[in-house]
Amino acid sequence: MSQQPPPQQPYTGGQPGIPQQAPQPPHMYPPQPQPGQTHPLATAALICGLAGLCFWPAEIAAIILGILGMNKIRESRGFYAGYGMAKAGMIIGIVYFALLILLGILYVLFVIGIIAFGAASGAGYTY
Repeated sequence: MSQQPPPQQPYTGGQPGIPQQAPQPPHMYPPQPQPGQTHPLATAALICGLAGLCFWPAEIAAIILGILGMNKIRESRGFYAGYGMAKAGMIIGIVYFALLILLGILYVLFVIGIIAFGAASGAGYTY
């Protein structure tokens, strides 16, 4: 009678003679994505702040988007980045808007000065 070989063990994925680790229990929470993604409001605030030099309503948008972006980034507790970018956009928007108001005031004072100077010099038009 011939001897039969012993039955083979099922393949477990490891090397023979090395004990296998016990399977890990499932995690209670799903893994979080990696932090560091820049929040879109921060990018929009910076773009609007820089565009405010050519198009003045963008300055107001930069201020609003900068505030909203900083709040959202702060609430994300480190998930989103770009706090400095949102702050820079807001500051640029504030500076441009303040310069716009200052130039508007200077323009009004200039026009008032021209009118006052014309009336004081007695230069009137006669028909």
